[in-house]
Amino acid sequence: MSDFPIILIPSSIQRAKLALPPIPTFTEPTPKQPGAKPQKINYLLVAIEAALAIVFSAAMSSGSAGLGFLSFLSAAGAIAFQTWQQIKTYPQRKRDYQREVSDYPKKLEDYDRKKRQHEEENTASQTPERIDEFRYNLLRDVLSRTSPHDGDRSIATRGWSEARFGDHLRRYFPSKIYSGLVVRIPNFDHPYTPDFTYIDSSLNLYIDIEVDEPYAYNTKEPTHFLEAWKDDNRNKFFLGRGWLVIRFSEEQVVRHPQSCCKTIAQAIASVLGDTSVLNQFANTPDLQPMRQWTQSEAEDMATNDYRDTYLQQPSNLADGQIEVRPQLPVISLPKTRARSRGAARAARRAVSSTSSSNTTDPRPLPSLTNCPYCGVKVQPTNLESHKTAKCPRRPA
Repeated sequence: MSDFPIILIPSSIQRAKLALPPIPTFTEPTPKQPGAKPQKINYLLVAIEAALAIVFSAAMSSGSAGLGFLSFLSAAGAIAFQTWQQIKTYPQRKRDYQREVSDYPKKLEDYDRKKRQHEEENTASQTPERIDEFRYNLLRDVLSRTSPHDGDRSIATRGWSEARFGDHLRRYFPSKIYSGLVVRIPNFDHPYTPDFTYIDSSLNLYIDIEVDEPYAYNTKEPTHFLEAWKDDNRNKFFLGRGWLVIRFSEEQVVRHPQSCCKTIAQAIASVLGDTSVLNQFANTPDLQPMRQWTQSEAEDMATNDYRDTYLQQPSNLADGQIEVRPQLPVISLPKTRARSRGAARAARRAVSSTSSSNTTDPRPLPSLTNCPYCGVKVQPTNLESHKTAKCPRRPA
């Protein structure tokens, strides 16, 4: 089962909130120790060369004594030249060796210093302050790629509960709450319209705020029930654009609007790591979760007119004034069915047929047209409003 409020955060933001600064590998090579002290004459090398010359000369003399003698002379000359070269280069080889010996301690000290510096930088990069800084910069980069809305002239209708909740939202989040925004769906004629949208333009943070009713008030059609495919598709759509999604039940926003606003502030604080947005909610209780209804429970709620237990008519208030109503006791969802599911459907059909047949206008009705989604016949002039606001099968 799932509970309201439903808070969904894009995976890209979740990854940014858990990311750690990378730890680079230390690539400085270890200084090589000086080799053996150079010799003026490498007698071992001379001995090896002499032995090879004797063996080569003996092999050549077996075929011809003169050729063997010439080979011996050539080998002896090569040995003499090699010995002379060693004597000649000895001073330079000695100086190079002495420089390596004198430079090695400094090279080793520089290596140790760089290694300690690398380790200190890695340790510093993993402190809470540096991790927060790294995650914030990464989050800013993620939010910069959030896809914004496409327009602000939606014709979708709004209920009284949404309008009243909007007053509270604008009170706590001034200049950041928008309604009537349009978000186009690729390859589809009708766009999505969030009930409310929180926009922090400085960070490009978008939140889709939804108020979910258990059923349509006029048609009694169940809606926003557990695992409803329309809501699932809609949530995935907004998450894919980089938006947060927060869904409240209608009962929550009617009975506890301040606590609902606090929930939004808590989500913002969690994402941004800034708790200052919660200061104004110090005396506001946390919102208590409410179990999301199933489709059959929504049908029972419609049969029992459950929404009437918490919906109230608005009073006459001055513009901008907010009425704080006393908190009513929470009424649990009905656990038993007053009627069978078939009876619930029959009741909805009766409501629909009664509303369409009760007329005293003697004038003939104009020709009707079928809704392309649900097949209901409506007046041609009312077709668009029916598709966007009343059709139970319209795209969410």
